[in-house]
Amino acid sequence: MVSISVREAAKRFNVSRPTIVKRLKNGTISGEIQDGGGWLIDPSELMRVGYRERTNQVNSGEPQPVKVTAIAPPDPDEMVKLKAALAAAEARATVAEALADERAAHIADFRRMLPAPTKKSGWWPFKR
Repeated sequence: MVSISVREAAKRFNVSRPTIVKRLKNGTISGEIQDGGGWLIDPSELMRVGYRERTNQVNSGEPQPVKVTAIAPPDPDEMVKLKAALAAAEARATVAEALADERAAHIADFRRMLPAPTKKSGWWPFKR
């Protein structure tokens, strides 16, 4: 039986360390206490409770080779469609910016029309 530490279990099963320790203390997961105070857990215990082990876990520190796939040449029809969609989006953005500027000018005009705020003499809202 290969036992792992709480830290390794948290990494391999994508669970937080406090959650694992809490479950160890309340008995949901069984484990062994080391002399230094740490826990050793059998990975099958975590699987029994319902945690799934990460499948993309790399145990060695060596970098993994990158999978290179062939890139297909761009489709000319798709490029034309994408350029048209980009032009339409840029036109909509220009219109939206102009509308935002116009509304900001209206808001500034309305703020100038408001009366100046008056300062209250105390915190009590009613006069005595």
